[in-house]
Amino acid sequence: MELMDKYRFQNTFTRIPGVMRFSKLFYVVYLLTCMQCRSPYNIDIVDQNVLYQVSAYVVPSKPILFYVSKVDQPVGEADYQLKDTAKIYFTNGSNEYLIEPKYFPNQLNPVYQLSNWNATSDESEIKVIFNSGQELSSKVSIPKDSISCSIDYTETSFIDNAVQSVKLQMHWPDQTQTFHYYHLVIKKVDWNYDGQGGYKSEGLSNVEITPADSRSLKGVTILSHEPGLLLTDALLMENNMNLDLLVKTTGPISRNKERFKELQIELRTVSEEYYKFHKSVALQLSSSQSGFPVLEPIRTYTNIIGGQGIFASYRSTFSTKLIQ
Repeated sequence: MELMDKYRFQNTFTRIPGVMRFSKLFYVVYLLTCMQCRSPYNIDIVDQNVLYQVSAYVVPSKPILFYVSKVDQPVGEADYQLKDTAKIYFTNGSNEYLIEPKYFPNQLNPVYQLSNWNATSDESEIKVIFNSGQELSSKVSIPKDSISCSIDYTETSFIDNAVQSVKLQMHWPDQTQTFHYYHLVIKKVDWNYDGQGGYKSEGLSNVEITPADSRSLKGVTILSHEPGLLLTDALLMENNMNLDLLVKTTGPISRNKERFKELQIELRTVSEEYYKFHKSVALQLSSSQSGFPVLEPIRTYTNIIGGQGIFASYRSTFSTKLIQ
């Protein structure tokens, strides 16, 4: 029955035109919070008593950043100047951590960070208690699987002083009977000319990623507020996920300045809450940019009890691929 539900669920997904970013981990509400700016999408306030939002991502062996902000009524956008302090309690298994706020110069809001913690359980929980007495809470399960994928490349275009591209073929096994969600992030390794006839690696930059054929459109959401693609098991064929992608540089490449020769691939196995939140943001942004009237507003997904925002989790695997 569970397997039948899995494949029945696949059929509900279609491609969303135009759509995701975490340049550094990370990750729409909380990045915008950190930047002290207003959200590009609307937060739906059904309950007028909801005043706060929180966002956090649980990744094993990684520090957790908790971003807390206030919702400005009645517009429904985020007012990021928090005037009420809070205590955050994070629980994983039998371990509970109290995260106190940290204040920094020229930063309107405090930053909550949990640096040292051990993932002893797949289940995590947060509770945010404000001085005013309002309380927010949420739970999430950390995905059990880290995925290793095989990567091949076929067609390439390395014309000098032009946008360069490569077609990737990605495959990874998915033999369980549970439904999986993924976020694929591909970055260009920046090999810049060193002035002495060679090239040196100096960081990462974004690339443009699109499915290379109509088959790869199934179960794919293209993101604009974060880099990369959201994926579901709709790509599953004979217990394997198969994905063909066209990867292009965001601008012309000149060989006397740099070389397009290596990619970094991050494949995240994400929680259902992660997928639903970012897909809802993608849908909302796509709808607002389409220019067509919408009969019913698209609501941003939240799993925060007593407020808005997202408490989600994921596991990542990284690999690199030389393409020339």
